[in-house]
Amino acid sequence: AGFLDKACGRPELQTILEESGSRNKPFITLDQFTTFLNTKQRDPRLNEVLYPPLKKEQVRQIMENYESPSHLDRDQISLKAFSNYLAGEENNIVPPEKLDLMDDMNQPLSNYFINSSHNTYLTVGQLTGMSSVEMYRQVLLTGCRCIELDCWKGRLPDEEPYITHGFTMTTEISFKEVLEAIAESAFKTSNYPVILSFENHVDSPTQQAKMAEYCKTIFGDALLINPLEKFPLVPEQPLP
Repeated sequence: AGFLDKACGRPELQTILEESGSRNKPFITLDQFTTFLNTKQRDPRLNEVLYPPLKKEQVRQIMENYESPSHLDRDQISLKAFSNYLAGEENNIVPPEKLDLMDDMNQPLSNYFINSSHNTYLTVGQLTGMSSVEMYRQVLLTGCRCIELDCWKGRLPDEEPYITHGFTMTTEISFKEVLEAIAESAFKTSNYPVILSFENHVDSPTQQAKMAEYCKTIFGDALLINPLEKFPLVPEQPLP
């Protein structure tokens, strides 16, 4: 933690501490911290009767979650504890209760908004940007559940299909390596299905067969090939 604090310093927090009354000291007092929370952190639109400003007793309870006994004994909160507080649950942009799954997740896929990625392979612009296998890992690890693969026919001599943004100056990446990256990262942070959106420009039956074989061998049992037994396909009925 000490190394991380030094490597990823937050000088702006020192400025905030000084503005709150630290006077070049690496801490502020309980009174100063209480003022900071009630004037800087508190939403001024809140009704003061329903949501009254914090009292010093309440602020001290917050400090106890982040501060060492030596500073608490002097009614002080250090720069490190102050930093930890600002990055803590109390200041999460998403309310903690919203992190719990509350929705019914047994409906057909078409009933949900799905976290999706367009031109997943691109790192920057769509005309001259770099393509990267790593982008597939990154989007999957951050929760994306629908990714795009723009597939093109490989050239001689190996005839290996590749992925790129067609008719542009973007670079090319290996179709096989992309599948390997997907298999490695697909379910590390989420157990929900991953939808592979193929924009297939490969008009060679041989290479199409190669792509299908890659999918089977690399994804293995994770690849849904046949309808689910509990959810047989029914004409005009949404997929489960």
